[in-house]
Parts: sequence; structure tokens; C-alpha cells
Amino acid sequence: MNRRGFIRTACVATLAVFTAAACAATGPERDYFNDAAFRREYRDGAVEIARRKMSSDEQKRVKSGVEASFKVRERISTGGGFSGFFVWDSAFGVLWGRYVDGMPVHGTLDNLYELQQPDGFICREYDGSGRPMWKSDHPIAYNPPILAWAEIELFRSGKSDMERLQTVYPKLVKFHECYDRNLKRPDGLYFSDILGCGMDDLKRWPQGMSREDLKRGGIEFTKANLHLWSERFWPGWMSKIVPEHTWNRQAAWIDMSAQMAFDCMNLADIAKTIGKNDDAREWMREYRRIKDLVNEKCWDETTGYYYDYYDGGLIMRKHAGAFWTLLAKIPDQGRLERMVKTITDPRCFGRELGPPALSADDPDYNIILGYWQGPVWPPTTYVLVCGLRACGQADVARKIAHDWYNANAELFVREKTVFENIPPDWEYVGKKRRYGARDFCGWGALAPVALPTEWPLKTK
Repeated sequence: MNRRGFIRTACVATLAVFTAAACAATGPERDYFNDAAFRREYRDGAVEIARRKMSSDEQKRVKSGVEASFKVRERISTGGGFSGFFVWDSAFGVLWGRYVDGMPVHGTLDNLYELQQPDGFICREYDGSGRPMWKSDHPIAYNPPILAWAEIELFRSGKSDMERLQTVYPKLVKFHECYDRNLKRPDGLYFSDILGCGMDDLKRWPQGMSREDLKRGGIEFTKANLHLWSERFWPGWMSKIVPEHTWNRQAAWIDMSAQMAFDCMNLADIAKTIGKNDDAREWMREYRRIKDLVNEKCWDETTGYYYDYYDGGLIMRKHAGAFWTLLAKIPDQGRLERMVKTITDPRCFGRELGPPALSADDPDYNIILGYWQGPVWPPTTYVLVCGLRACGQADVARKIAHDWYNANAELFVREKTVFENIPPDWEYVGKKRRYGARDFCGWGALAPVALPTEWPLKTK
């Protein structure tokens, strides 16, 4: 989970303070990533936290006294202090949960399918009893469309079967079609919202744009878009961020556009697996359409990176949303090589502990107070590692995975917990700053569970 909407202030405000004496700025002396015994210890510790959080979430749901709107299945916890669940958190939970026996990977996704509306809409966020937090008439209600990714990976991992793919395929098709109807721009690319995209406080608009200009041309965000708790939260925080959440269809968002292409790839794989070859060909045709548009409109040759597209040009702000282009295999070899240089450049994303969500050369890069404006996040880092490997850059991917794993491991050794996000450089470990929530398993388990499973120990 991230601090999306009013939940950010109410549930997940956590300060983690490490003393300078306990945390050397040079980082750990131990190579945890290549330590088999530690790998088991770290994995077991993270799984224990995850199981404890799952139990706590269910207790909170029952204690709330709100009758569930559906048959609640056991699910992997979102993380933090929130007992509800999100679309992309659920998908990432499944991506690590598939490696742990007994994790309710199917129930985690089936909760979402159970709540799917006839038009295919699945709200990005529900409370613990299955009540949608947002109405479907605004892009704030749409999380990254990656449920098909979770399903095909379950099948590849042997945690699913042909019968399940046949059952969920129609639901996933309707889900994709809902996004296609509601988030496609006239130019064929896609838009989102800063909460909807999951990267809450990441400034996606041109630098220097006034708050008044932010509202021009977008789908207006109003009190009516809140499904729950509008009277409690609208008078304060929510009413003050209207301009930010009216910045949506003005731009083609690189992450949503790449995610829709990636969703086509996964739907094509599912269709082919269950014998729907005509469907698979249609999905790949749509994939190529989006891929060509992203390359045509969102690539900058000078800086070697993909950007959000706006008003006939590019918004020159490098952020982790472009990592999805790698997972969707959008860049050709030349663009891929340029991207790798940008991603590994210390002035951009090549920091000591992992890639920050916002490039270090952006004026709004903020490690101390920034939420998605400086820290390193599990979902975007995992997407980057998987994307680089999918594009044939396994050595680069392994180096990033190695550094990010060791950073999380060092903090686990010291704090006995898993964090929602971590700083990008060792010099900031030990200084007072705002971290994400503790015990975040949640997608925080991607590092201790998914990475060591997918990246075996190197043999000498």
C-alpha cells in the first residue's frame, strides 16, 4: 500500500529514527544477498510479519462492525495500518506470495473479482468489508491494471491451473476493456491520476505550472468522487488537493500507457494458454499499437528516457513510471542501451540503495520529506529488475537487485521489520526522516521473498 488519499494521513504516518552510531554511512560490510543462511532467516522473518498482519487485518475488519458486502476470503495484507485492500498491492502481494506455501494468493485476487462491477470496473481501493472508497467516474479510482500479470505468474509458478485461467480470463478482459473505455486519450495513449497511479505525491506536471493551470482541461475532482467518508475528509485535506487531482487526461501518462501494453501481453499469454489463439493475436495487435505510440510520442533521444507526453511535447521529469516500458518490452535495442545508462547514472536513478521513484536530478527530489519524491519503493524497484531481465539486461538487473536486497536486509537486521520504502543513499540512514510504515508485508516482502527465489546464489 502507499499513502493514497486520506488513508495516507490517517493510517500510515510513521517515523523511523535510526541513530548515526548504529548506521554507518558506508553501508553493510556483510553481503546478505549471497548468504544462503541469511536468505532463509530474512525470508522467514518477513513471512512471519505477513502472517501476523493478515490476522490483524481480519480482526480489524470484524471489530469494525460493518457487514461485509461480499464473501470475504483470506488475503495477503496490504501492509501498514490499513485493513482494506488495493488492486496493485494485491497483485504485488501475489507475486511474492506464490513462493510461500499456504499464502492465500487465490483469495487475494478473488476478493477483487467478487467486487467487480458488470462493466468490468474494479475500484483501486476497498475498505476491509469490501466497500469501494472511490467512484468510478474519476481516474483516481483506477489502479495500475496488472491483475493479468499476477494470474499468469501464478500459472507459471505451478500455483494455478488451466481451469483457473479459463475462469478468470473473461473477468480480466472486462477489466482491461473498462480501462480502455475510460482512460484512453484521443491520441490512443492513456492517462491516470497521481493517487490512481499509486505514486501519491509525485509531481507529474511541468515544473512551474500554477495550481490554477493544473485544473484546465482535466476531469474535475470533487467531493462527489469520494465514495466513503466524504464528510470526514473533504473539509480538510481532500478539498485542498483538487488541482492535483484534476491533472489527468491533459497528459499521456507513461506508466499507464506502458501498463496497458503490458496487460495486453499478459492477456495474450493467457489466451494462448487456454486455446484462444484468435484472441491472443488480437491482444498482440493492440500491444503493438500502444508500443508504437509510446515510442513515437514519449521517447526523448537526448536524455535517453521515456516521459509523460503533454501538449505536443514531453514533460521532462524522469520518474519510475517509465520503468514499466521495460517490463512491456517497448524499447528497441538502441533505446534500451540509452535507458540503462540513465537508470545506472548516479545523477538519476543509480543510487547506492536502489532507484528512487523520482530522478535525483529533478528539482523536487526530496529524500527527507518526499514520499514518492526520493525514497526507493518495492513495487517500482521490482518492476525495474524484472523489466531489465526481460529485456536481456540480466547483469544490470542483478546488480540493482543485489544492492536493494542488501539495503533492506541491513535495515531488517537492525530494526527487525520490513519498511514501506527506504532511502536511496546510506548517508540518509541514521538521520531523522519520514519513512513509510513498518511491518509492511505488503509488497515489502518482494525483497526478502521474491528476489532470493528469482535470483539464485552465484556459484563460484
